[in-house]
Amino acid sequence: MRNIERGTDDNRLFLISFERCMKPLKEMGFNFTYFPPEENSDTLILRYTGAFIIDIERDERLDVGFYCYPLHYDNKPHSMLRIGLNALIFMLSNNKENISHLFTSFWDPWDYVKTAELISDKFFDYYCKIEWFMKDENLDLLYRRIKETGMEFSRSI
Repeated sequence: MRNIERGTDDNRLFLISFERCMKPLKEMGFNFTYFPPEENSDTLILRYTGAFIIDIERDERLDVGFYCYPLHYDNKPHSMLRIGLNALIFMLSNNKENISHLFTSFWDPWDYVKTAELISDKFFDYYCKIEWFMKDENLDLLYRRIKETGMEFSRSI
């Protein structure tokens, strides 16, 4: 049995798990940026920038977040605009699908690949709708619909 240490090896496994699952984004023209935890207040960030921005984060407590936000909107800081993927999918599924339980599986390194696949599959299932809502002309509707679900959708960086 191989032992994975928390830290560099663990972060590499997390990075590889998502990078493999999110590969179609690169084919869609998204750029990928990796911010290691040492450079970002102990928070690892995988960022995809294209039609909108996607941040996949893991902090020092191993809490994982997957956020989408538009490139530009009313000149507000991005931290005010971030919407968790679980809130987006909940809204887009008419309050039927709640995927927040998937994010707790990142405590076990042996589940990273499987969990990253489940989360990215859900993301790509709803990608066309997410992309539509991230357009400037649809953002007011997006934030109004998200607020109507009653879910907290934004978290500061």
